[in-house]
Amino acid sequence: MDNSNTLSLSRYSSDSLDTIESFESIRSKDNNNIIINSTKYKLLVPELYNNKIHGFTYESEPNINGHFIVLHVFNKIPKNCINICKFYKNYYKTNYISLSHDLIRNYKNIITSSNYLNMEIGEIHYLRGDECVCILKTFWLKIIQRAWKKVYKIRQQIIKKRHRPDSMMYRQATGKWPDDYQYMPSIRGLLA
Repeated sequence: MDNSNTLSLSRYSSDSLDTIESFESIRSKDNNNIIINSTKYKLLVPELYNNKIHGFTYESEPNINGHFIVLHVFNKIPKNCINICKFYKNYYKTNYISLSHDLIRNYKNIITSSNYLNMEIGEIHYLRGDECVCILKTFWLKIIQRAWKKVYKIRQQIIKKRHRPDSMMYRQATGKWPDDYQYMPSIRGLLA
């Protein structure tokens, strides 16, 4: 890759961590076309945009409020990922706890939550003002896990009831399970 066409976004990254993917390998400009040089989804640490922290210039995207700014992008899961997230959480608690947000009313509760500034899976986008933002995808995994846990619990109950002697005798006599245990939920229609 030619370094003359590469846009450096070092203001979003720290050069002290060797596990961080350099933004030069993520994005390059070629005749005003944005080229993403990696997979669609990345492992990253996002934070809510706040103009009191990140600033706002005449080049900034007007609708950036409410987006997640990308702090770090990882090539692989680092061994010290917990320490990286703890560092950001402690930094936020000491420096930004008293700040408010223009759009989000419970901003203080969000930034003090244990789920804030964790590693997430996200899709990276670049706005007109060269802000690196992301769309979080991890919450879909959590929704699917929660739904599957419910289905799995029902499946275990049905299997347990099918192993009862009266259910086995009914199946042997009729060729099908009793009406209460006939349907076994599966992954199909999980979120419907």
